[in-house]
Amino acid sequence: MNENEILLGTGHNISLVAPSVQYMNEFIKQANASQKLHANWTQPPLNKEDFLSYLDRINKDNQCGVFIKSRKTNELIGVINLNEIVRGAFESAYLGYYIFSEFEKQGFMSEALNLLIDYAFDCLQLHRLEANIQPNNINSLRLVEQCGFVREGYSKKYLRIEGQWQDHVRYAITKDMLHSSKISSHLTISPLLEEDITPLVQQFSQGGVHKTASLFNKYLDDHMKGERLVWLAKIKNQYVGYITLVWNSLYPPFFEKKIPEINDLNVLEQFQKQGVGAQLLLTAEKAALTRSLTIGIGFGLYKDYGKAQRLYFSLGYRPDGNGITYHYKPVAPGSRVVVDDDLCLWLTKNISRGTA
Repeated sequence: MNENEILLGTGHNISLVAPSVQYMNEFIKQANASQKLHANWTQPPLNKEDFLSYLDRINKDNQCGVFIKSRKTNELIGVINLNEIVRGAFESAYLGYYIFSEFEKQGFMSEALNLLIDYAFDCLQLHRLEANIQPNNINSLRLVEQCGFVREGYSKKYLRIEGQWQDHVRYAITKDMLHSSKISSHLTISPLLEEDITPLVQQFSQGGVHKTASLFNKYLDDHMKGERLVWLAKIKNQYVGYITLVWNSLYPPFFEKKIPEINDLNVLEQFQKQGVGAQLLLTAEKAALTRSLTIGIGFGLYKDYGKAQRLYFSLGYRPDGNGITYHYKPVAPGSRVVVDDDLCLWLTKNISRGTA
């Protein structure tokens, strides 16, 4: 580390430092070498004049910038900016970031963003961070979801980039959500194995959710036949949730279009609203993307499904437009049906673009 550097945070592989003119030559070199990577997403300074203008901008009270450096090589890896910081009743900022092409897809930005969130909430005493991301920037969408951000909406023609107004997906995280994101950092997700079944059933029963061993044996059998994928979520040694993905849905519109269906998502109540469900859904979406650009899910219409409904909508799932069904059959106007688990509304998400 250079003795003139101002250290803002340290992780396992990277450090966050305050930007300064001492990095100018290296920054400009890396930014120019990364133009192909950045072309569609951002416009970092490419020359001395623009770099000095950037330093002037982030030194204002309503701006903050940090540079990401490798602890191993001391190289400049990327940048995170907090823009338009508003104090008072708002205590919020807009997040921007980019990595240089030599260092992409190595986990550096995920580590850096988690450090930046801590710095923003603990040192800058902010309450909320907002990230607006173009919908086809899949890697960036997944990054903020992994760091605990929650999707809030979709903004048409939100930001002008290279002369064109671009749509953006809006994500945010608040200080009181930070605990949840830290818990999810201890989360592991792995496929169901036979040896998981007995402790899984026992721990779910202790958590107030009664599932039978025969159910998970069937899921495992379906998996062996290539009909279903099953993942378990664990925090340390505690089973906290699971999800299954069925390749051939019993819901006719999904079956006809070969849309994989999330068939069973369950998270113990004490671990809800902590990012577990979102991470399980993300795991299923990544698997579904190997066969389809769309994924689907159905959910019940009574109060017990309320938390799940909010989760699905926050992550970009939208009604498929076919109305509600009972036992997979459309419910016609004027019909009378029983309100139970088989009365469903069906949602889809275009996972190729991260939007509905």
